[in-house]
Amino acid sequence: MTSNKRLFSLTSLALIGLVGTAVVSGCADDPIVATPIGDAPVQLEAPAPIAGGTLLVNNDSQRAVIADTDLDQVVIVDLAAMEVMHTIELQTGDEPGRVVAGEEGHAYVALRRGGAVLSVDVEAGTAIRKDICPAPRGLAYDGANHQLHVACAGGELVRIGGDLSAPPTRTLNLGDDLRDVIQQGDKLLVSRFRQAGLLVVDSAGDVISDRLPRNLESGQTGGRAFSPSVAWRVVAVPGSDDVMMMHQRGLVGEIPTGPAGGPTYYGSDCTSGIVHAAVSFFDGGTGAVSSDEVAGGVGMIVLPVDAAVDASGQRIAIVGAGNDVLYTTSVTRARSTDRVVEGCFGYDSDETEATVAGEPVAVAYANGGAVYVQTRQPAMLKLIWPATGEQLAAVGMPGPSRRNWGHALFHKAASRSSLISCASCHPEGRDDGRVWEFANIGSRRTQTMSGGVLNTMPLHWNGDMTSLHDLMDEVFVARMGGDAQPADRIDSLGEWMNQVASVPASPAHDLAAVARGEALFSSSEVGCANCHNGASLTNNATVAVGTGRAFQVPSLVAVAHRAPFMHDGCAATLQERFTDESCGGGDAHGKTSHLTPTQIADLVSYLETL
Repeated sequence: MTSNKRLFSLTSLALIGLVGTAVVSGCADDPIVATPIGDAPVQLEAPAPIAGGTLLVNNDSQRAVIADTDLDQVVIVDLAAMEVMHTIELQTGDEPGRVVAGEEGHAYVALRRGGAVLSVDVEAGTAIRKDICPAPRGLAYDGANHQLHVACAGGELVRIGGDLSAPPTRTLNLGDDLRDVIQQGDKLLVSRFRQAGLLVVDSAGDVISDRLPRNLESGQTGGRAFSPSVAWRVVAVPGSDDVMMMHQRGLVGEIPTGPAGGPTYYGSDCTSGIVHAAVSFFDGGTGAVSSDEVAGGVGMIVLPVDAAVDASGQRIAIVGAGNDVLYTTSVTRARSTDRVVEGCFGYDSDETEATVAGEPVAVAYANGGAVYVQTRQPAMLKLIWPATGEQLAAVGMPGPSRRNWGHALFHKAASRSSLISCASCHPEGRDDGRVWEFANIGSRRTQTMSGGVLNTMPLHWNGDMTSLHDLMDEVFVARMGGDAQPADRIDSLGEWMNQVASVPASPAHDLAAVARGEALFSSSEVGCANCHNGASLTNNATVAVGTGRAFQVPSLVAVAHRAPFMHDGCAATLQERFTDESCGGGDAHGKTSHLTPTQIADLVSYLETL
């Protein structure tokens, strides 16, 4: 696919709505339906799971800084000429993520697996690197004090000054799974990814608020209740102190599992699926939800991985990587209405929906109402007029194809009519932190797909899926409504999934406690290592441990990032796994009843390092 030259002047965007509708260019194969799609290119390393939010467009719409997670590079684009200016090559596995504007002419990029932040001179195309934490995620730049705030998946909130060679000026530990960070006056707003929580941190570093979006109650939807999870993106709303959270909501009620009646994870529209996209607004000063009580659902969007608000604070744009959707609406409508309550179809004059082929992973507003959309396959930056879906200009990203059958099968909606993908419940190849209620099965916490999942066969908590092919037949086809896949594509999915990395552990604060905990874990008296051993910390057996029936022994790799714990999520913390007698199985699940509180704390300290 060749890059398109600039078609319109950015200063004329206000007039583009008068131009006739054009078809958005594609070039992306559909890898889900069982039809030939050509040979997949050989790749040295599997492309990273989609995380979204990897695009920065500066305030005057002259430059774009793009994080290319697949090829470990940062690309700088001249938006006036729609040409690539610079390509900054990173280390293999760095996985660049969030991008934020810094001091004049500079930008910062979080290296999600590289454990560092990159400071980029946009005009020169040069960069310097600073190690921050094992898993940096969100960035916020404080121009008044020339400081950068970095939120890390391990729970660290790090503040560094303008001199990157100097040590951090402050490190707070706010708990696991931090995502985005936004500065509002003297406060910082920090999101949690899977929980969809929003913390408000004051200037002293104290958490003064910890809130979740509202539930959607059953009385509002004719009997179906939903609760929030997976906050893909949090952005500021210009002209106000509010922030907007782009998140998912999941069904609270029971999910049928039998084949009778067809797929059970979705219906004919967004009102009947078990997962849907929603936005919530929070007051940046208090953390209180500022949306109306019945508001937030935004329609038929699969994997809403990024969202943007325009400079006026009046309109929002959302991209769905799972079904190639660009959706826009007004902030007023998003605050006050809910498409899940209203129904999914018949968009009003406040809303637009367009197809942007190629797995859109990031979005930003341009001057004049158009939006820039970053797609990953083919890798491009596209300028789109959202009212019509017309592509006004585009530029291709350097490097080879990102095509990977397994990656596509994991992220794409299961079929053209489905509103769910594997990544809907396994965001970033991990898990959504939810406990689902399955008819004839019971309560089951979503399992992670990271850290070499095929090495833990058989699959599912019951250990009843002896191969990935069995799981695809039961879950992807029977429950998700996907098309049956050829064996080679399922094998490609397994190869890709098995390379998804776990979130790295943060350094331990008390090495002596970790050592004591490791000794307890490995001791024959306690017996944890009898089942949790080997590289994957599981013996792959299905064992009864006093929790109701025999369950698959899960891997303990990166277990600290997988709350809640146990098959039914009965333990909110690792500590509760050992102290809640009704949850952990007692001495049938490792002999720990004789351990003192200090020994339990040591054991937890060790588990947190795995």
